[in-house]
Parts: sequence; C-alpha cells; structure tokens
Amino acid sequence: MSGNKSVAETVILQLKTNADEAKQVAQDLKTTKHELEQLKQKLADQNQAQRSDATAEQLKQDLMAARSELEELKQQLKQKQTKKKDDLTKVNGIGPVFARRLNEAGIFTFVDLVALSADDVRKIVVAKDWQKIEPEKWLIQAQSLTD
Repeated sequence: MSGNKSVAETVILQLKTNADEAKQVAQDLKTTKHELEQLKQKLADQNQAQRSDATAEQLKQDLMAARSELEELKQQLKQKQTKKKDDLTKVNGIGPVFARRLNEAGIFTFVDLVALSADDVRKIVVAKDWQKIEPEKWLIQAQSLTD
C-alpha cells in the first residue's frame, strides 16, 4: 500500500505543480492582455494624432484657398468701387431705394443693369406687392443711356 501512497502523493504533487503553473500562466495571460490593451490604446492615439495631422493639413489648405479667394474678391470690390458709377435713378421707375439695392448687388452702371434679365432685376430690387415695377422698360431705357 505504501507504493500506492507514494504514487498518489506523486500524482497529488504533480497536480499541485500543474495547478501552480496554470495559475502562473493565467497571471501571465492577464498581464499580456493588459499590455495588449495598452498597446491598442497607444495605437489608437497614434492613429488619432495622424488623422488630426491630416485634418490640420487640410484645414491649412482650405484656409489658404479661402484667403486667396478673399484677396480676389477684395480686388473685384476695389475695381467696382473705383469704376464709374451711373446714376441709376435716371431710369424712370428706379428710385433711391431700388438704386441702393442694385448697388448692393454689384450693379453700378447702366451697362451692368443691361446685362441682367428682367427676372434678375425683380429678385434684386425686391419690390413690395403694391409696388408696380417694369424692369423690362428699365432695361430698354438703361440701354439707351449707355449709348
């Protein structure tokens, strides 16, 4: 029986050793999982930083394009401001209010006015329902004033 006891003790000892090794493997696995999560987070942070860099670069390009467009618009405005302005109120039916609205839309000369359609003029002057306007006649009269 002592031989069986010795085999049983050896098996128990081996099981305890295996259990200790299993605990150590489980602990190592837990540590590895934690390290993996940290690496995943670090990678995500780096990816976010790269996306932020790409976004920043795109924003810089957009800003440069917007500045360029702004400069072009400033030049156009300067040209329009230095351009000879006609007295649009010389056209029968265009008073100071409609003339101001036309100017605000970039229409300063009879030539500018003639380049519009009657519908464009209606949209710009925004006449009240009770106001009778005849932009077709305005365009004809503006054309005669350009000559």
